[in-house]
Amino acid sequence: MNPLENRLVKNAAAQPPGIVIPNYDLIFIIGQGAFGRVYLAREHLTDALRAVKVLSKQDDFLVRRELTGVRKYQCASNQHPNVINVLTVGETSDVFYYVMEIADNNNHTDNSGYEPVTLATWMARNPHSHPRQAVQIIAKLAAAVAQLHSDGLTHNDLKPENIMIVKGEPKIGDVGLIAMRDEPQRIGTPAYMTPDGRADDVFALGVILYELLTRSPAGDFPRIPPELFQKKSRALRSALGLVNRACHPDSRHRFSDAAALADAAREFERGQAAPKRSAWWLAGAAVILLSASLLFSREPDAWNINRIQPGGDVYTRLRISNARIEPAVVPPGGEVIVSFDYVLQTTPGHRIVLGLATRWGHHATIYAGTPPNGLLKSSARVVTKAPDVPEVSYYINAAVAHVLDEAALKASIEKNDAEQCWIGHAITGPR
Repeated sequence: MNPLENRLVKNAAAQPPGIVIPNYDLIFIIGQGAFGRVYLAREHLTDALRAVKVLSKQDDFLVRRELTGVRKYQCASNQHPNVINVLTVGETSDVFYYVMEIADNNNHTDNSGYEPVTLATWMARNPHSHPRQAVQIIAKLAAAVAQLHSDGLTHNDLKPENIMIVKGEPKIGDVGLIAMRDEPQRIGTPAYMTPDGRADDVFALGVILYELLTRSPAGDFPRIPPELFQKKSRALRSALGLVNRACHPDSRHRFSDAAALADAAREFERGQAAPKRSAWWLAGAAVILLSASLLFSREPDAWNINRIQPGGDVYTRLRISNARIEPAVVPPGGEVIVSFDYVLQTTPGHRIVLGLATRWGHHATIYAGTPPNGLLKSSARVVTKAPDVPEVSYYINAAVAHVLDEAALKASIEKNDAEQCWIGHAITGPR
């Protein structure tokens, strides 16, 4: 037992009365939730310090639900270095309990005390972090979430308070809301849930990245603190692009899964743009909406949109390249220049409308007509206006609809029934 452990054990309160956990002495409470308490504990045989969560059997249904998730989680917890390790799951006549590895100690002034280091307390002690450091943390957590998902589990309550720092490494903790991934979840912390009120681990990781980058509370998303605009940082803008992609209001245009977010974060770490097909100064989505069956010849190149019928026939494709959004930071309501090259394929004779949109709706129309022989290769350069909202990071959409005119395109965007493909983002500065 090291000196800190000696002081913790000698100076802490005695084991809480009435609670006996086999092979452990409970020292004092280090966390408390609605249905259980987490204690600092010492293992009898090894003197090792552990975290033990104790659940009363009085709240039978909810406690058994948590315990079921934890048992499933325990099998996966040793498969990734950024997942908190659950060592034991058990019960006595009065309580259920599970034993976890312990987080680092946040108490640097009083060696007789202990406060677990979480990502939240780490951010409080470190008011600034470089975008690369923030994305590196998210890369590790996203890979850990991908491991959970591959085991059929979902966390449902990812937030900085539930990310433990163990020997300097971030680890997913607080597994009380773990559930099977195919169960629809409307539980969790609202600020980290999707706009339609669902728990989504990838969306939550995007919000956590926003907090790491801005040090703003999750509820402020997507507002950007004014002081960040004093930093002309390519890395910051690129990292905000990851946030926009992970937290896109339309679930179809977020990262396909946690592994995709981890891959994009690792690309960022290697100094590349994120995602792969976007330059660092971009964000947004490309949109396609079609109502007819369209056929055309094969195209070997990669497509941003590759719309396929249930029968397997591809009936519309869209590819955008060389996209630019300038300036990267624009005054609220100021002019934004959007330019890109594009290729659009459809069945000959079908009318389409190409435009731009953001979360605030339709911004501009680029093309309306019937492409000759169903193939259109062209370039666009549009001067549009940024939203009159200060200090936000927002995505930009390239929107294509199989409709007759601009009004129909606007209606499709407003109804949010257009398919999208994320491209890039821009930032509005302070007033």
